[in-house]
Amino acid sequence: MGKTTINELVSLVGRLQTEREAHVNAISTIDEAFSKLGMEASGVSRPRVGRPPGSGKKAVAKARRGPGRPPGSKSAGAKPAGKKRKARRFKTTANDLIMSLVKKTGAKGVSSGDIKRRWAAAGRPGEPYNTLGELVRSKKIVRKEIKGERGSRYAIS
Repeated sequence: MGKTTINELVSLVGRLQTEREAHVNAISTIDEAFSKLGMEASGVSRPRVGRPPGSGKKAVAKARRGPGRPPGSKSAGAKPAGKKRKARRFKTTANDLIMSLVKKTGAKGVSSGDIKRRWAAAGRPGEPYNTLGELVRSKKIVRKEIKGERGSRYAIS
């Protein structure tokens, strides 16, 4: 390093120190003004944005882990005892069941409530709305809104 570079650094450090002193003096003036107004200046800071520190997935996993069998052993992570739902098979498919109901009613169509009741009577779990939507999208049946009432009527397209 040459003498000019060192001299430049020394003058830069000197300038920065005088600027810092000016800032410190300005902060003390602001603190005095706040204290006259009965306010605290130290509490003025931007709130932290985002997730609090130490709340990531790893921290949560460590917090949940308690005494017991180590991970990977036979019963580690075993589900609590309960009734397991099994997939059931029916003689007629869901599409065929709804299509036969709609065909029987003719041009008038069948209401969604009637379809739901027949669905349950056939012993099917859940509700038929996914199947109805699929049939409407494939344009096998047509959906007609019932004015002034809830629900829809479905007819053959």
